[in-house]
Amino acid sequence: MKKTIVTLLALGSVSMGALSDTQLANPTDITLQNGPSVIDATGILTDASYKQAFTAVLTLDVEALSVFTTGKPTSGASKIPLLSWKVDDAGTTVDEAGNAIIDHTVNISVNNNSNYSTGNITTGGFYFKSADDVSAFTSTGASTFGTNGTNAAKALTDIDWTNAAGAALTVTYNGVSSRTAPLGVQIYFSVAMNDGSIVTLNAGNNGTQWVTDQYDVTEIRYTTTYLDALTIYDGYATADQAWELNKGVLPSIPEPATATLSLLALAGLCARRRRH
Repeated sequence: MKKTIVTLLALGSVSMGALSDTQLANPTDITLQNGPSVIDATGILTDASYKQAFTAVLTLDVEALSVFTTGKPTSGASKIPLLSWKVDDAGTTVDEAGNAIIDHTVNISVNNNSNYSTGNITTGGFYFKSADDVSAFTSTGASTFGTNGTNAAKALTDIDWTNAAGAALTVTYNGVSSRTAPLGVQIYFSVAMNDGSIVTLNAGNNGTQWVTDQYDVTEIRYTTTYLDALTIYDGYATADQAWELNKGVLPSIPEPATATLSLLALAGLCARRRRH
């Protein structure tokens, strides 16, 4: 039921005109399997190689992410790729066994730093890895993003998880320079707090892009440790659209002023009923 609600909210964002059908289409809700799993992207991404792009919307598990609170033991935190993908050369290049060579792999991972003497977490957040082989498809990224990487690396420990109601991460891959959108790999992180505020962070690597007509995104991999739901879109999201996608899967928290007024109105109604 939870994933059905998330899906409806995400589709609602599309229908309200936040997203262009020609630019970002065909939302595919992934039925999550336990542990690391691989999605065949060739059935989701329909554009020709030179136009391929994708957007992944991850609904994150707030309780699970609370292990990245500063001071908690590193033994409770998993350093893993949240999302990885392969960009394969669809040409004739093969290895000695006749298998197509994997030219590029990318991942977005969670990782943390720790205090050497105590073994407790000092900072934790999002990292990035890109490689010209299969390694980035499965290993934990240890590189910071080129843009806003320092803040991304401590994004998880910057959050007061005891007061967080929901979290979302939208990942975009856009390899075509002519498009009106942030290039390469971008992440958009949003956390809805119980007071009605939303904490946000954007980070990215603009140069991570392959645009020749032989490169296809063939596989997308996810790990469920910190994941509640996943939707893959065919195409790229602009920054504004990515924030809208995040809002679509975050819980709706009333703003403090609205909540206070509602309580006052309810109190007034109760008082009037008592007088009668």
